Amino acid sequence: MRTSSASIAKIASFEGCRLSPYNDAAGNATVGVGHLLHRGPLDGTEVPITEAQALSLFAQDLVKLAEVYILSFVHVPLNQNQYDALVSFTYNLACGTLKNLASETGLNQGNYARVPQAILEYDKAHVQGQLVALPGLTRRRQWEAQLFSAPAEA
Repeated sequence: MRTSSASIAKIASFEGCRLSPYNDAAGNATVGVGHLLHRGPLDGTEVPITEAQALSLFAQDLVKLAEVYILSFVHVPLNQNQYDALVSFTYNLACGTLKNLASETGLNQGNYARVPQAILEYDKAHVQGQLVALPGLTRRRQWEAQLFSAPAEA
């Protein structure tokens, strides 16, 4: 299974595209469509990229940082909406968080119903040493939870 084009566009809209390196909400050096350059703030070694490079990195990252991990950590069948919701979740939060989500919800034992509520709990980030809910993350988690719950088109 691959991420749908509609969800790729939605994930990109959540991430935004910035060609100049910046510090993300958690203070990590980032560029393009949410491409992590390195943990920690910009250190002056980062350089701007082109839009083509940003889109290429995004496509690679979706596979490398989300799709591969879903195949590794989720062992039950998913419909397209469930898959896309987990791709967005994993792209934003990384594989360890997906592994935790699958474990805490019992997803791999077929407990699909617990996943949307658990997704909603991941709307916080460390900002100036404090764990706070971020409005952008809350919107994204709401979309992912709704998408996960939505029946797939036949």
